[in-house]
Amino acid sequence: MKHCKRRGKVFFGIGVLAAVLVTSALIVSSCGRRHFDIHKDPDRLKAMVRWKVDDLLDEIDADDGQRRHILDSVNSLVDEGIALHSNEAGHKEVVHAELAKERPDAEKLHAMVDQKFETWRVFSHKVLDVALDAHSKLTPEQREQLMTIAHEHHGFHQ
Repeated sequence: MKHCKRRGKVFFGIGVLAAVLVTSALIVSSCGRRHFDIHKDPDRLKAMVRWKVDDLLDEIDADDGQRRHILDSVNSLVDEGIALHSNEAGHKEVVHAELAKERPDAEKLHAMVDQKFETWRVFSHKVLDVALDAHSKLTPEQREQLMTIAHEHHGFHQ
């Protein structure tokens, strides 16, 4: 029974770390529509994500090696997320142009949605891989701290 509880905590820790990284990725994908335009200020976005992750690493007392490894991985994800977001810039215009036609090309629109979904699916798997890699770099005590932080700040239940 104790082994099952520990396994559950390990998976929960991975989930929390993945949630932090996925949240960062979602910030990348959505900020162009909210607080600032990602195309105009990607450096501001990178700084904000770095600050959030760095603050979390401070809370769990990550050493310099852990910090460098995790921040490098997150920065890479942010860069990729910004590039993905930039590649989608023309999609809205294509949809509007098609819907303005008497007979929109449904096949074209469905293919575009499928491609967009596949691109973000692949990116989401990369986010999870980074979370799993970061999890492997943390000590059991740090993973426990991460779970405690998640419980306190995000309302996760045990």
